[in-house]
Amino acid sequence: MLRSFFSLIRNLGAMLSGRPSPQRWKEDRMRDDLDDFRIPWRLEGEPCEVYLFQRWGGYSHPVLPGGPLTLEASLHSSSLCRAYVREFGGEPLMVCFACYAAHNRELDTGTELAPGCYAVEEAGDGSPHLGVPLDRIAAAMSGRLFVVEQRQPGGPPTAVLRELKWAYSFEYEYDANGVLQATFGVSEDGRREIP
Repeated sequence: MLRSFFSLIRNLGAMLSGRPSPQRWKEDRMRDDLDDFRIPWRLEGEPCEVYLFQRWGGYSHPVLPGGPLTLEASLHSSSLCRAYVREFGGEPLMVCFACYAAHNRELDTGTELAPGCYAVEEAGDGSPHLGVPLDRIAAAMSGRLFVVEQRQPGGPPTAVLRELKWAYSFEYEYDANGVLQATFGVSEDGRREIP
């Protein structure tokens, strides 16, 4: 009860200060299982954290991500969103929210490789082949990779080519104090400011 009261006061303070509605990132950082969700990354040369989601909702900006995904869960999702979070004025705030459609294609032949994520290498004829194993970060941020799974006990591992097709993004600009200055929608048609 007391925690809800302080959360309400903090939200009111944020509204009056010109900051966007609290984005939940600060509280999420204190979760014990956060490392299952947080991906350290660099966006335009600056350090940030990336979180994976199934979707977003709401009519305000920054968007409200929903359906948080671990890397494992994201490999089986038909769509994927990446929230890029960076600190401004001591607050972790979302600077970009990018959405992708996932396309999976199972290889005709099995593989002897252990289950996991692998890079895609192109053969001389342009066909994709399994490359080197990918670590957690590389797999989470790759737009094209192989997922090798053991679907049936005793059966051969199955390799699935997984490709992400970018659909659209929202980008957010803040001042040094973390006050939202501009919101942009980005698609194949270009980048435009959202009032």
